[in-house]
Amino acid sequence: MGYKINQSLIDDIKKRLLESSFDMEKKPEGTIHFFVREGTVQKRFEEEEINIVQMGQVNEDAGKTKPHGVSLKGISNLIKLIANALSSVERVIEHGDIYIYYSVQEDGVNFNSVNARIVTPHHYATKKVHN
Repeated sequence: MGYKINQSLIDDIKKRLLESSFDMEKKPEGTIHFFVREGTVQKRFEEEEINIVQMGQVNEDAGKTKPHGVSLKGISNLIKLIANALSSVERVIEHGDIYIYYSVQEDGVNFNSVNARIVTPHHYATKKVHN
């Protein structure tokens, strides 16, 4: 049911992920943030997290480039995973933000983890009271 509801959005995300594949080939983990309006991707943000202190110890490798990233086959796998997840949503994703967190294994194809978070804003109109 949800697959047909959000198919256009899924296709749009697929296109945007393919466009960003060059960046992902350099990063074994990261966050991709999509801003959605009227059921289509309006903006793509790439977020980079640097772990400065881990388990109480200063991370000497903070900010250094990792030796592997997501291969083209890995991006294809990621697209399938995301499509399956978004197809399970039984409502139209009309407006909001979609965050995709990923961590790929050293082979660049299989993932340690992939998470998607959908944030839907709720706006409230307020009236100004004049004194």
